[in-house]
Amino acid sequence: MDKAKKWSKVTGCVFALLLVAYCVYAVTQSSHFDGLQPNASAPKNGVLVSTTADLMDQMLEKWLPNDILLPRVVIDDVPNWQLGNLDIIRHNARVLRDDLSRMRTTDQIDADLEESFKLFANDEFKWIVPSAEGKFSDGVSSLRSYGKRLESGEAKFYPRADNLLQLIEQYISALGGINTRLINAKGGPSLSYETEGDSSTSRESMVDTQVSWFKIDDNLFYARGAAYALLHSMKAVRVDFEDVLEDKNSMELVNKIIEILERCDLSPMIVFNADYDSIFANHSTSMAALLQDVRAKMTSLSRALRDG
Repeated sequence: MDKAKKWSKVTGCVFALLLVAYCVYAVTQSSHFDGLQPNASAPKNGVLVSTTADLMDQMLEKWLPNDILLPRVVIDDVPNWQLGNLDIIRHNARVLRDDLSRMRTTDQIDADLEESFKLFANDEFKWIVPSAEGKFSDGVSSLRSYGKRLESGEAKFYPRADNLLQLIEQYISALGGINTRLINAKGGPSLSYETEGDSSTSRESMVDTQVSWFKIDDNLFYARGAAYALLHSMKAVRVDFEDVLEDKNSMELVNKIIEILERCDLSPMIVFNADYDSIFANHSTSMAALLQDVRAKMTSLSRALRDG
């Protein structure tokens, strides 16, 4: 009996030590990435290119979404933060390829941007043959190759209002999906932002969109990652499209968008999903309110670019 008690204590101590080690590891893995530093050497009309490459490089310092080993596989805050970043990076790559590098839609697509777009589209969860990190790293190389050619005058970048409009509308679309997931954390019948308020939509067409309790923190950190990438992308837009924004009287609007995105760095130790009249926070709705404000201002920006 004494031997059994002894082994029970040893097992308990080992388990406690493993639990402490796991918690320490979780905290260190969930720590913030350092704020992205702007590339001072990037020429005007090339800041969005260098920023997109820098964002992906920063993610690749410790790419976690495809990890299959313990304890990383059960630590999902940073992986979801990285996936939110990747969402915006892919939007940037798409607009760079389809619009910003071409005078008209019949122009030939830049080979480096085509390659980076394809490589960034690879499965982010694949860990071998080929790994996500390998493909994404090759995508960064292609993007930087375009940036070097742009600096030497061998490639083109067209900072026009219609091209910026394409980029902003991509962001608006991305924010719509992110916000819908955040506001549905409370559950119940709901609609997306695109159909909300449409009197022609019947009650019967509404569906129960309740988000699993286990997904609430995933959605929050995904949104926070997207906001981080948007923050740095909009700072790049402010430089690359300075003349357009001044011409459309929209620089102040862009500055306000950046200011709000800087407030989206919510990183609670515990993600609460409390009722609206509770003494506890509801982090999903707090983030949704900020991002909806960003989305509304981006919609105003798109209107100014189109009609201003």
